[in-house]
Amino acid sequence: MGRQYDEALIGAISGRSFITEKRGLEVQIRPVPDDEREHVLDPRILEVSRKKMRNVSMSPSWTSLIGMRHRPDKPTYRLLDGEVQRDEVLMEAADRYIDLFVWTPPNHKEASPALVYLHGGAFMAGNVLQFEHQLEFIAEKSGAVVVYPEYRLAPETAFPGQIEDCVLALDYVREHAGDLGIDPHKIMVAGDSAGGSLTNACVQLRGAGAVAHAFEIYPEVDLAGEQGEGYEDFPAIADQEDVARFRIDHLRDSDGPMVELCAHGKMSPHDPLISALMLEDCTDFPSVTIVTSEYDPLRIPDEKWATKLRSSGIDVEVIEYAGCDHGFFDHFGVYPQSEDVCLLMAEKLKEMAAQ
Repeated sequence: MGRQYDEALIGAISGRSFITEKRGLEVQIRPVPDDEREHVLDPRILEVSRKKMRNVSMSPSWTSLIGMRHRPDKPTYRLLDGEVQRDEVLMEAADRYIDLFVWTPPNHKEASPALVYLHGGAFMAGNVLQFEHQLEFIAEKSGAVVVYPEYRLAPETAFPGQIEDCVLALDYVREHAGDLGIDPHKIMVAGDSAGGSLTNACVQLRGAGAVAHAFEIYPEVDLAGEQGEGYEDFPAIADQEDVARFRIDHLRDSDGPMVELCAHGKMSPHDPLISALMLEDCTDFPSVTIVTSEYDPLRIPDEKWATKLRSSGIDVEVIEYAGCDHGFFDHFGVYPQSEDVCLLMAEKLKEMAAQ
């Protein structure tokens, strides 16, 4: 079916982006493409969010795994110009296997960069069907190989099982660089939400020598933190205030149950491997891109994380999508911002190829 919006909106996002300063932090703002007012929800996100407000009693609970994992409300669409080869590999890992998906575009050249993508979903949900359209698109636009591991999910597997699987997948990509046709020194690790947390864990355990760039989309960096109760950091125009606050509160209410179900007493929420903001020494990080959303409570700890990295001398780019909420990347082909993020990742991979 293709895009559910005019492709010209992508150009509007890029063309009207600007740099500002927030709490002493330089931030690139990517605007709502078809509404020039400040502090408004993107009209597509506003429509979806109002529907969620009307059907709030039907939202999946934290004890309904099938409700969390089966999300017909999050369709994505294929936006390829041609065909991208997808292979599936069962990677042996001690007493188990990890399912890996590999996309190789027709414009791929030997010793290209690679993207290892770690999906979000509160460490408990998400699968390749929710992200394949984004990842094949990135492969086509960048010419890079894209690898996606199906890591074990909580609560069936408690922390640090998810971290272990992602690190093993990264190791596999490095060790099989020749087979994959990639440069093992040009691997970008990326992830959204929980996947951003797992990205930070991979960097901590393997260092900048293994990860050339980290691309984090509204990453979870402080599972121990208080999200607060106020809305002073999230201004919205009067007739959208209720919707913005609904989306903010929905995520704020999730951290407690998520920690309990994922950690299961095996890891502290203060552990830097799941709360990177607690990390004392960040000097072994590579360059980092951090993507945030205007109406996402994770934006505040993410900005603190960016400040901490910069204070450690790390090259950090912060990009905020105005009018967006947490999870917009899931809606590929529905929200133009999701496509825009994929294009930014593809551009970063092309920059790595040129280095």
